[in-house]
Amino acid sequence: MQNASRNPPAKSKPARLYFGRDTYKQIFSAALIVILLAVLLSLPDTSQAAMMRLGQIAVAAIGTAILSSLLISLSSKSLNSMPANEGKLFAFSLLMLTTAVVLLVIGYAGHMSGLLAAQSTTTYVLDFVTGLVAAAICYAVILRLAYMKGVELRVRKDSQSANLQALQSRIRPHFMFNSMNSIASLIRKNPVDAEHALVDLADLIRVLMADARKLVPLTAETETCKQYLSIEKLRLGDRLQVHWQIDDIPKGCQIPSLTLQPLLENAVYHGIEPNFGGGIIDIHYRHKDDNVYVSIRNPVPDIGDGPHRKGNKIAMQNIRERLARHYGKRASLTAETKAGIYRTRLRIPVVTA
Repeated sequence: MQNASRNPPAKSKPARLYFGRDTYKQIFSAALIVILLAVLLSLPDTSQAAMMRLGQIAVAAIGTAILSSLLISLSSKSLNSMPANEGKLFAFSLLMLTTAVVLLVIGYAGHMSGLLAAQSTTTYVLDFVTGLVAAAICYAVILRLAYMKGVELRVRKDSQSANLQALQSRIRPHFMFNSMNSIASLIRKNPVDAEHALVDLADLIRVLMADARKLVPLTAETETCKQYLSIEKLRLGDRLQVHWQIDDIPKGCQIPSLTLQPLLENAVYHGIEPNFGGGIIDIHYRHKDDNVYVSIRNPVPDIGDGPHRKGNKIAMQNIRERLARHYGKRASLTAETKAGIYRTRLRIPVVTA
């Protein structure tokens, strides 16, 4: 396990801009603020020319907000994937170009229709420049907010990744300790089987060193479980019996690494090992309604208040937290004891590569 600590921690990716629903609200809020300021500034003047100018500003503000929101929506995926500086430059240029086109079109339409015929060229240029300056200020604030949102999401994602690694690392020592004990007990009795067990353990170590933030194929997780059970089988012999029933599971279905193995380890430790006659672990996979259901059943021996009687709440809670970070409320893990049988039920949504 010391080798695992040599791996450099995953570098955090730089924050990027984030454009979502809040961005559109901010754009329209800026347009309304511009209109409100125009109304306040024009209150002393109630002439027809002032009212026409106010209407021109309102149409320009609303038109710019609509087109800007549309362009941001169409290019949001590209903008969200760009480095922050490039994204800000591209978005700012796009929004400013949109504003300039809207102002030019409205000004031209006003003069052609005669509504703004009395407006001098100087006034028109002044309004055009004022509109661009106001838009630049609004867009600068909006892009800053988009950047801050991107930083917030990046920090949150990094925090979740770190928590996933921590939760997985809490499983690793227990897993390694039991596996090494199993192999150590075989070295003198059966060196050949111990050698095979070491090969299986080497494969399991590679799984333990994997990135907890990534999902793995359910087939790979199943193979990890079989390798673990093969090690325990060498130690427990015929006392450990395993029945697998795998129904039609969607190809490429994925699951968080080391989700099932700790559940099987608990089944061995709490159900099979303390039982003098051993027992059977039943494992059943099935697919229904875009979910994969995994059921694990093991006997519950009557052993009083010994160490094996203590529950496995830590492992169960670790897995629940990891599932919640990957799937939210779409996944669940429950357990119950009924008629001398301990049954664990796992539900995860179908996620394919």
